[in-house]
Amino acid sequence: MTTYTNISPETTDYGSDVSAFPDLDPTFTIIDGTQVVAQAIAARWSMPQGSCEDDPDAGFYAVMLLNRPMNTAEAFRAAQRLETEAMKDERVYSCPVRLSWNTATRAMTVTADVDCMYGTFQLVTTVDKVSLKLLGIQ
Repeated sequence: MTTYTNISPETTDYGSDVSAFPDLDPTFTIIDGTQVVAQAIAARWSMPQGSCEDDPDAGFYAVMLLNRPMNTAEAFRAAQRLETEAMKDERVYSCPVRLSWNTATRAMTVTADVDCMYGTFQLVTTVDKVSLKLLGIQ
């Protein structure tokens, strides 16, 4: 279940779109509100920079973070890169990111506190060796 905090439903005009994360929804489900922004951020985090023809500066492939050793400084820089990528979306004012690793499953959880033009929400994704998954929006 998706819940939103600090956001009044009538003031979240982020537009609407077809659900397209991680792939285009075959039933063409329409999303709106913070889900539009959350999917846009998740898409940015799941594509290599330069892979979007319309925006060659877009993208930070978070999966690559699993293939390198991380000390505290490198983890901080990785979180900053994810935050910077999210803030390339004009609707996002700030997006502090926290990273945590599960060594048993070899996966990373990315938790972001997204501050947008109409309020804030928390975005939680998981990154494993093959993909980035959107776990929830609160």
